Amino acid sequence: MKKLLCFFILCILVYPESKNEAIQGLVEIYAKENKSAKAEEYYNLLLKDGTYSTYNELGIIYYEMDKYDLAEKYYKKAAEKNDDLAMYNLGLLYQETGKIDLAEKYYKMSADHDNLGAMFQLAEFYKVLGSEDESGKLTKLAEKYYLMYLEKEKKMNGD
Repeated sequence: MKKLLCFFILCILVYPESKNEAIQGLVEIYAKENKSAKAEEYYNLLLKDGTYSTYNELGIIYYEMDKYDLAEKYYKKAAEKNDDLAMYNLGLLYQETGKIDLAEKYYKMSADHDNLGAMFQLAEFYKVLGSEDESGKLTKLAEKYYLMYLEKEKKMNGD
């Protein structure tokens, strides 16, 4: 592992145009070694370059480490920059932690930014909740998001 770390550091010094990729490699190594402080230190270097999707990536690392408070913090920073994937990830995080209203809110925000995953997740979300809803309102919402997903997916594939 030390040889790999040396390789990435060398890449940063010798090939400055590959700096972001090398830093990303270091972050992944530190994340796997459960060295979140080191991972965050290098991610902050990317953030200085204005790479705001990095907030979402940092949130993913913390989510995978079950550090949900830190994952939420970074997902929110990315979502504030209209990162639809971060909005989707917030929906997943909130669903995982039982915060259903917040999960729905962020899935909708992500779907409004044309995120197919969020559309499908909302459909599944409403389908499950609709099984306990006698009014049929949630089932109709599930249908709406399934159809939205299929239509958007069809357009993307040129069908």
